[in-house]
Amino acid sequence: IALISAAGVAVALALQNSLSNLAGGILIILTKPFSKGDLIDNLSVSGRVEEINLMNSKLHTLDNKIIVIPNSSLVGGTIINYSASGLRRVETTVSISYDDDLELAKGILTNIAVANPLILQEPKWVIGVKGHSANSVDIDFFVWCQTSDYWTVYYYIQEETLKQFTAAGITIPFPQMDVHLKQEEKSQKAELE
Repeated sequence: IALISAAGVAVALALQNSLSNLAGGILIILTKPFSKGDLIDNLSVSGRVEEINLMNSKLHTLDNKIIVIPNSSLVGGTIINYSASGLRRVETTVSISYDDDLELAKGILTNIAVANPLILQEPKWVIGVKGHSANSVDIDFFVWCQTSDYWTVYYYIQEETLKQFTAAGITIPFPQMDVHLKQEEKSQKAELE
């Protein structure tokens, strides 16, 4: 009886994960948090859903890997579905020098948003000062596009911002530090005396 009980416990423990994955697969099929072809992220891996099985789901990552994830981990964690909505917001923060013309920079960003047909005019884009950092004025530049055009629009904004800011003489600052050496100050005082 003890051996049968021990064997039963061992089998139950071995099946625990399988039953959890099976229950997760049923929940995914019933609640449909994602479908085949959706681009999802579960905070540890992201990719396009290739298959949804009862025990696991297959993702095809952006760098061309196939990842098999147990359904219990998908159901028990956070899932970000990038494909659930037809629209996606591209969020960019650009920095300019304190000496640069803020209105000119905002005008250039507006022109970038108007010039690209992949950037939607509605919902309206957002251009506003995010904050004042130690080396720059930071400007949020948020635009909307179709989900399928996200990366095209993202890279377009990065490239066009650099090109047009450079052409207009707007500086994209980098961290700087002023260093004062005390030894120099002492020797200069000695020379003056």
